[in-house]
Amino acid sequence: MSGYNFQGQNIIPSTPGQNGVKVLFGLEQGSPSTNTGTVTFSTQFTSAPTVLANIINQGQVSLFTINIYNITTITFEYAKYYYNTGAGGGVSASNTEPFNWIAIGN
Repeated sequence: MSGYNFQGQNIIPSTPGQNGVKVLFGLEQGSPSTNTGTVTFSTQFTSAPTVLANIINQGQVSLFTINIYNITTITFEYAKYYYNTGAGGGVSASNTEPFNWIAIGN
């Protein structure tokens, strides 16, 4: 990625204003008590970025999903779930699984 500096979990253009692109990323750990939360960016975006996330499967045979919502220039919220594959089916809260995220914007 020529022209960019890696600063911890941030990729910042070497020249301010270069393409106006900012990329932030991180690993959010799971919580034993809740499947929802808020992630705060280490630096503010000019406008709300695009945020992508992926749950890290800890070896379970389940189908996980993560909802990303309320994206602002400084935060986003998430909710993690898994689909019950056993009798009765349904969707349940997924508390402990960590997830990776990436935010791309300017």
